[in-house]
Amino acid sequence: IGVIMREFCGLLSKDVKNFFENEGEKKFRAKQLFDWVYQKGKVDYDQMLNLPQPLRSLLKEKVNIGVLQLEKAEDSEDGETKKFLWKLSDNHFVESVLIISGGRRTVCV
Repeated sequence: IGVIMREFCGLLSKDVKNFFENEGEKKFRAKQLFDWVYQKGKVDYDQMLNLPQPLRSLLKEKVNIGVLQLEKAEDSEDGETKKFLWKLSDNHFVESVLIISGGRRTVCV
């Protein structure tokens, strides 16, 4: 049976705390992980130096921090819309559109 990867995006703090507890780690590791991702903007476990190496290895195996990759961006002729094509970590794609109208901004996904 293979390891089931969990997606970090969308997990609540309590979910991450439960994950760490189930893996025999202290719950405070959840705050450290959230700080790395949401405060410091780091998504590479190897850069999270206050997490022990064995824990970083475990996270690499079990928790995917999916990051969007911009594949294509296109501006409309009138400059009011911008279309984006994003590649997901599972190699699927999503499109989004930014609509700029006066002082308003609207995003469609």
